[in-house]
Amino acid sequence: MASRTTSRQVIFGQPFWISGLDCRQSAGTYTVDTEEKLVEARAFLAWKHVATTLRITKQGVTEYIRVNRDELDDALARDWEQLEKLRGELADDSVFTAR
Repeated sequence: MASRTTSRQVIFGQPFWISGLDCRQSAGTYTVDTEEKLVEARAFLAWKHVATTLRITKQGVTEYIRVNRDELDDALARDWEQLEKLRGELADDSVFTAR
């Protein structure tokens, strides 16, 4: 059966943790690999999700950690919301207000 792996880069603005990781990870750019397998039906072809893997590089060694894709997406959304909130607070700060 055919399979494919796609890769994408994600950016965390703050340290994060999701299940599957042994500790909090630093803010930064990470590569996420998504593995899918081909599902053949009579009328169409489709790809079914098999696994999501987060690449974590520490001291020159890369680990491939299988993670839950929904949990990863939720962590990225929370990170984005926190960044937007911080931007709003900084924009409202009197230091940035014209005098």
